[in-house]
Amino acid sequence: MSRYAQVSCRIAHVRDAWQVEHWQGREGLDTPFSFQITLVCRGGEDDPDWIDREACLTFSGPLGTRHVHGLIVRQVTQAEDRGLCTTTLEIAPCTDILAHRTGRRVFEKASVQDILRTLWREAGLPPGDLHFDLRGTLFRPAMTVQFDESEWDFITRLLAEQGLHYHFEHEAHRHVLVIS
Repeated sequence: MSRYAQVSCRIAHVRDAWQVEHWQGREGLDTPFSFQITLVCRGGEDDPDWIDREACLTFSGPLGTRHVHGLIVRQVTQAEDRGLCTTTLEIAPCTDILAHRTGRRVFEKASVQDILRTLWREAGLPPGDLHFDLRGTLFRPAMTVQFDESEWDFITRLLAEQGLHYHFEHEAHRHVLVIS
């Protein structure tokens, strides 16, 4: 029996009454989450384009409410059938943007926090959506080099080198990358 009696999905700037027909997802420690959601609507947009919009999958029931917030990174819309439009979305964390940015650079005497904040800011991500929950002092190398790797691969490499992990915390209107 499911802990949640109701599942809904809110998409930024969409007013049509799309209903969740099916969903599946995965999330875990040190891995970006990914949720696939199939939505149906009677008389909704013919061919909606929601890529890069924010979406929130909400589970409600007697044990409370849980949100999974992310960006729409993939979308497939099926032809209208009997007045119903069906679209399947994939939502992923905002860090998906960093997986598509590649660079070469050298950081001198920069902490992991400094490097991550720099990459986060340059990608245009909200500063409040990155949180450090760290204890103790981290090693600060004389030089840290990014060479032909995506910014996300660079970040996860730095975290592994420092013995750190990450996870995501979700709210109705945002998700936060927590480094600890």
